[in-house]
Amino acid sequence: MDKVEPRKRLLVVSPTFPYPLVSGGKQRVFYVLRELARRFDITLLSLAEVGDDTPAARDALSFLSALETVPIRQNRLAQLLRVGLRIPQWLLGAPAEVLVKRTPALDAAYTAMLMSGDFDAVLIEYSQLLHLVTPAKDVGLLVAVTAHDVSFVSQQRKAEVSSGFWRWFWMREARLMKAHEMRGWRRADLVFAMSDTDRQQIQGLLPEVQVHSMPNGVDTPSLQPLPESAEPSLIFVGWMRHFPNQDAVRWLFSDIWPLIRQGHPQVRLKLAGGGLPDDLQRVAAQDERVEYLGFVDDIAAAVGSATLSLVPIRVGSGSRLKILESMALATPVVSTRVGSEGIAATDGEHLVLADRPEEFADAVINLLGDQARRQALAERARSLVEEVYDWRAIGENGAGLLARLMERRP
Repeated sequence: MDKVEPRKRLLVVSPTFPYPLVSGGKQRVFYVLRELARRFDITLLSLAEVGDDTPAARDALSFLSALETVPIRQNRLAQLLRVGLRIPQWLLGAPAEVLVKRTPALDAAYTAMLMSGDFDAVLIEYSQLLHLVTPAKDVGLLVAVTAHDVSFVSQQRKAEVSSGFWRWFWMREARLMKAHEMRGWRRADLVFAMSDTDRQQIQGLLPEVQVHSMPNGVDTPSLQPLPESAEPSLIFVGWMRHFPNQDAVRWLFSDIWPLIRQGHPQVRLKLAGGGLPDDLQRVAAQDERVEYLGFVDDIAAAVGSATLSLVPIRVGSGSRLKILESMALATPVVSTRVGSEGIAATDGEHLVLADRPEEFADAVINLLGDQARRQALAERARSLVEEVYDWRAIGENGAGLLARLMERRP
């Protein structure tokens, strides 16, 4: 009888609790773990905000071998307090983006797991947790990390759209985060980047580091095209506490939406995603053609029925799940070039790109009046995600890279 090799044991650490029914990083972590669990026994150690760790969420994560969560509050006041208590560390060079996720309880649980000797390798999600690479290396474990973006590039872009104190703050954060990320990537055995753009940026800094693209993806079987609503509508999707999404909404309200509103008197604008700041909620409430949906249980229905999906992102890096989801749902996308960065989509073939407010508004108005062009864009975009961005293929590639990494462990 052939000997059956035991499955390798992978410890995954994440600062965000994975769940499939939301957009963004939580969804990505969920689907990557689901695919990796086909090949490895996975223990997940994750921070969890209030309302994250529910019976329904645990049921969705039943493919894990074990799950341990550490409670954390991530509202604005809690984040400011967490950084405030660590001002000396910030002054000594720890980025604020790292300190807002730093919790002794997570570090203690992680140390205990490392010392148990139960794992063959560690996968660390997000650059905010790169300080966890060294403890794993110190006990002889192989470590892979996922760079959900190149954070220091994102912060450089935040500085470019800021002024005064905030411009200085984000420039300093970019310098600190660059040092933090390079230190973590250099010690890791394997780095997963969100796109070839990010991979090239990382390897340009650290040619000796093993970096592979593992892009964002979509669960194409579960995201099927829906009929357009009879009423023309635009939708923007995003977790609104995330700076790039806040900046996008502010820019949309101030510079783009007034032009669209004037050029198309019937179209409505919908914003989907929790955490929209009070001042932006007030702006939305003052316009009868703008609707803030907040957190949406069925984001596919909201996006799939919209006429167009808008991605007016000016800052950030990595790649946008919101674009891939819209493409899978055959909802045509109008995006900035920064918004579509890292996705192998061609302007005019799979989506429409525009960077200036007037261009963006014109692109939206023109597509609203051209159903045949919308349909052609939607069909080509759907084909692209089926061929390139399905989670099953992405996960299989990542699992293969991790398996080859684990073969190196004595």
